[in-house]
Amino acid sequence: MSTLDLDILKIDCPNCARECEEAVGNLKSVASADLDYNTAKLKVKYNEQEVKEKDLLQEIVRAVRSTNHDVALSEAQSR
Repeated sequence: MSTLDLDILKIDCPNCARECEEAVGNLKSVASADLDYNTAKLKVKYNEQEVKEKDLLQEIVRAVRSTNHDVALSEAQSR
């Protein structure tokens, strides 16, 4: 299992964070998504054998943008 840490932009309230977290968590290749409202940090766990990181990032960006938020891609870090 691998983890991506992402900064999410325009998170204004806990409901916004929950919507964003759910959109990413519902992606097929995501095992879990946890968005901390206070820090706007999204931690995504995924199986690197199922999806390439760059493909997953594209899926995450689409999911986050579908909730009217955005991802600071220059800050994306994998572990």
